[in-house]
Amino acid sequence: MGRRRSAASSDRLELLLEQIKAVEAEQDALLAEAAKVAGEKAAKHPVTMLLAASGILAYFASRDDRM
Repeated sequence: MGRRRSAASSDRLELLLEQIKAVEAEQDALLAEAAKVAGEKAAKHPVTMLLAASGILAYFASRDDRM
């Protein structure tokens, strides 16, 4: 009886792990879509554009191959 109970518990755990993976995959897809939409809207905002430009400037300022 112990082996059957153990097998059943193992099966339930495997099912639970599969369900968690499915939920995480769906969550990742939803978050990616939300980030895409937010990115499209945020790109139009002037402050976001300035922050992006300052990030680019910081990248070039930190490069070692300056002339």
